Amino acid sequence: MLKLLLISVLFATFLLPAAAASSRRPRRALRNLIVSILLAELAYAFFLRFLYGRLL
Repeated sequence: MLKLLLISVLFATFLLPAAAASSRRPRRALRNLIVSILLAELAYAFFLRFLYGRLL
């Protein structure tokens, strides 16, 4: 389970900016990147708060 947490952090750190870089509009790409990282961090916090303790 801990490995999946680490993979999700790596996904948010490296793959989301790479996906946003392919956009032709820089402002829209930046906005989409910020929103997607925010959603990834909220999902990470939700997982740690509600699910991680129950799965141990």
